[in-house]
Parts: sequence; C-alpha cells; structure tokens
Amino acid sequence: MRSFYAIFLTPLQAMRWRYVPLLLIYFAYGSSVFTSIAGSFWVKEELNLSAEDLLALGVWLTVPWTIKMIFGQM
Repeated sequence: MRSFYAIFLTPLQAMRWRYVPLLLIYFAYGSSVFTSIAGSFWVKEELNLSAEDLLALGVWLTVPWTIKMIFGQM
C-alpha cells in the first residue's frame, strides 16, 4: 500500500498552483474532442451523410480559417 501512495500521491502533493491553469486547458481540449466525436456520429446518423460527405463538409468549413491566416499577415 505504501507504493500506491508513493506513486500517485507524491506527484500530486509536489504540484504547484501555477500548473493548474495549464492542466485545465488540456482538460478542456480533451473534453471538446469527446463532444466533437459525438457530434460527428450524430450528423452521420441523423443527416444520413457518408464519411466522404463529412470530410468534404469539414474541408469547406476550414477554408475560411485558412484564408484568415493567409490574409491576416497582410
């Protein structure tokens, strides 16, 4: 039982408060991935789109972001 505390609780006790915002950012990103997976399955099932249609839709939705990065440098 001592090794459990040494392995899991020692790093938690050594963690500083300044690491918490960074860890929360990673947690938020991970939770958004789970919701996007559920969203893609919903679109596939409810709107009867194939995987090819979902990819084409994703490409067209990312075009404005790509153009923004290119023209934002001007």
